[in-house]
Amino acid sequence: MATVRLVLDRLSDETLMSHTTPVTEPGWPGPESYPVRECLLGILDEEGQHRLDAERDLDVLGSRGSRQPPS
Repeated sequence: MATVRLVLDRLSDETLMSHTTPVTEPGWPGPESYPVRECLLGILDEEGQHRLDAERDLDVLGSRGSRQPPS
């Protein structure tokens, strides 16, 4: 998390307002230029959702482990 914070702290307004360099290799998404800010927001949102899913799943697994086996 410290590395993420360091990278985010070093981002300038100019960098966030810039666009990516299109890639030439085949794949998805296509070779277009995208706003850096939008890419970053997408990544952070996706990571946040993964964390929520992991916490939910761990809660379910934890509740299963605390049940008493039937006698």
